[in-house]
Amino acid sequence: MKCLKFMYVILLLLCAGCWDNRELEQQIFVQSMGVDKGLNGNVDVTFRLAVPRAFGTSAQAPSTKNVGESTKNITISARSILEAMTLADVVTERTLNYRHIRAITFGEQIAREGLSHHLDAFVRFPEFRRSVYFFIAKGTTAQTVIKTANPVVETSVSRYIEGLVRNANRMGFVRMVTLHEFLVETEQPNVNVVLPLIITNPIVASEKDGSSKSLTSLPELHQKSSSEMIEAPGASKVTPLSRAGGNSSEFIGLAVFKGGKMIDDWSGWDSMVYGLLRGTYKRGVWTFQHPNNKYTFSMEIKPSRKENVVVEWSDNQAVLNVDLKLEANVLELQSLEQHVSPEDKPVLEQTMNDVIRERTEKLISKAQADGVDPMYFARFIRTQMFTTDEYENLNWLEWFAKAKVNVTVETKIRRPGLQIQPPILRE
Repeated sequence: MKCLKFMYVILLLLCAGCWDNRELEQQIFVQSMGVDKGLNGNVDVTFRLAVPRAFGTSAQAPSTKNVGESTKNITISARSILEAMTLADVVTERTLNYRHIRAITFGEQIAREGLSHHLDAFVRFPEFRRSVYFFIAKGTTAQTVIKTANPVVETSVSRYIEGLVRNANRMGFVRMVTLHEFLVETEQPNVNVVLPLIITNPIVASEKDGSSKSLTSLPELHQKSSSEMIEAPGASKVTPLSRAGGNSSEFIGLAVFKGGKMIDDWSGWDSMVYGLLRGTYKRGVWTFQHPNNKYTFSMEIKPSRKENVVVEWSDNQAVLNVDLKLEANVLELQSLEQHVSPEDKPVLEQTMNDVIRERTEKLISKAQADGVDPMYFARFIRTQMFTTDEYENLNWLEWFAKAKVNVTVETKIRRPGLQIQPPILRE
């Protein structure tokens, strides 16, 4: 019995849980990271570090105006991400802590070469949470995104990312993807993964700060805006918006992956259609050209029923029958015509049906040409498979690339807004 008690004491001493404790004052928290392609096969890793004093609650603590004042950036070139993380501890006074990181951005160049070999650090290292969000820097480096990003209101990167996620769910121009979702969809058969794009606006990035004094004037804005910015409606292409002031980062569009490599990018309009087909779209504002005049009308559109896709097999070919049922709330009628009536509502509804159906058909055709299926249409045929092996060996992407697609869209106007008819202008 004495021997047993002695062993218990020894085990208690060996199992003490404080051997690797680190005091809070000895740590510095990483709020976001950027990964870019380096020279000679290396990677350039950028760390955005929280400055503890900037977040202090003391009356003597300096007030911060933006994220740039509350954080510090460090970029390190190394052979791997984990090696860069190790070297970062050598150039800082405190140990880097990754438990509160909210966003990891990859440059487009390294994304097109492939992310598969760079994910292992985020999966194995215990301080990375799978709720961290992944982004792709369109046409630039992740370091540039981190350097130029200047949130309009928030001074905390965590709140900044949380606000972006809320807006993404409300507007539909982008789908926010976490590390967990990216890994699950990457390992899953018969589906391709997407990541949200960050576009850096060159006009806003050239402004000194976010104050009204540095705001680009309208004549200068028109001069600096490219023809694509002016001619194409906002979010219809993967290009910066024509605007001045605010945050230089624009979260619009999706990067499409195949075999771990980025192969294409989709616009904000494509992202909304993708959400309708993938089941991730909740609501968003759509603007349409009026069929009878030069004016536009805007609607808040959301699904009235869950998306329905029926897959049939005919003459050794897959036939996809896509059925989307939507409802719309009137937000704006530029023409001031009294369309909110039993006689005129069908005109707007038919216009919406035609435009959404056309955009859906174009997006599906684009995916078929690339040999990818980010919409995950294969989920509608899982019940037709008897075993998991049969489903995994289906080679759905080959079937989908040659499939015939029929799209049906039915949109109903439910609410006219706070005013049923537009105002009547008296002469």
